[in-house]
Amino acid sequence: MTRWYTLDLYFLQLVRQLAQFTGLRIGLLVGDNEMESLFGELTLQNPDVMIATPDNLTSHLSHVKDMFLHNVECIVFDEADCLLSMGFAKHLRQILSHINQNHQTLLFTNALPTFLDDFVKSVSQRPHIVHHYSTIRSTLKLIFFTLSGDEKSAALLYLIRERIRCDKRTLIFVPTRYHAEFLNLLLLERGIEPSVCYGDMSRKEQRVQVSRFRTRKTTLLITTDMASNEMDIPSVDNVINWDFPYSPKHFLSRVRVTARAGQPGTAFSFVTPEDIPNVLDFRIFLLKEMMAAPTEEHIMQDGNMLEVVSEIDQINASEGQILYGCLPQIVVDFYADGIRKILDNSPKLKLMETSCAVALDRLKSFRGDSVEETT
Repeated sequence: MTRWYTLDLYFLQLVRQLAQFTGLRIGLLVGDNEMESLFGELTLQNPDVMIATPDNLTSHLSHVKDMFLHNVECIVFDEADCLLSMGFAKHLRQILSHINQNHQTLLFTNALPTFLDDFVKSVSQRPHIVHHYSTIRSTLKLIFFTLSGDEKSAALLYLIRERIRCDKRTLIFVPTRYHAEFLNLLLLERGIEPSVCYGDMSRKEQRVQVSRFRTRKTTLLITTDMASNEMDIPSVDNVINWDFPYSPKHFLSRVRVTARAGQPGTAFSFVTPEDIPNVLDFRIFLLKEMMAAPTEEHIMQDGNMLEVVSEIDQINASEGQILYGCLPQIVVDFYADGIRKILDNSPKLKLMETSCAVALDRLKSFRGDSVEETT
């Protein structure tokens, strides 16, 4: 079981490669209006391994006659914490009710929140936990900026203008399509042309946007988590987390596209006061210390900001620590003033900014409801 159809396709290719000399038959169950016809084809194949999303499988179980799972010996839930947080708990329970009690259930997850622990105990008789610790690549530098939510646009412009070289590819993660559209227009107003990719786009338009980024016609790609999971994103030099990832696994998923094959990479993350619990969870997950950057007073006393920044980067790269701190307020104010002037002269951008706040509240509410449903 996976959470996205695109992941189904990935696992189909992977399992076929692993099973190419075994004679195992692999089946992919997808959403389709002609379910009877699709099930008929699967019946003829009589697959040994079936790959599907929970909603597609339960839909087939409800609408297709003579579809049974009583011979299933093993069922795997990939990214189990994500499946539950996305509201698939009832689907998983329905699927398990169709399988004989002697089967084996495997759940893969990077975190074990309470709602997942409760779910496992409710569907398993003697559950066992096997730990496998993942970590951040040694060539990846982590830099956390503490700021308020209103300062994120200014911080983003500062990074693009002064910290990130224009020939370096940068992936910017935002929580919703409204944020992607807002930042796209804001950057265009400042003479910066990014690529944009989010889930509600047509697949054709997504490919066009990613292709522009891949061929370096643009070096910035603004994307949502859903779109990044569905598209083949090339390796990048930098990742910017506009919103701090809600779990360590979420963080690892975002930064997987940088610091590949021993190459250096940097992940910048914006941290608001409400993100602090997630930052602490991430720090505990990594078992690494967080190193405080020099304060603004230190920088001003030193007199050479570039030397201080270079020293910070070298320490972070060599010791593999997490660097956190604040941007100089004078820098934030400078870029914030410019953004404020743009918003005052653009009713469309002002309205889009409001839409971002509403969409973010809805997203937080959805995540909370999904977690409550599983507990």
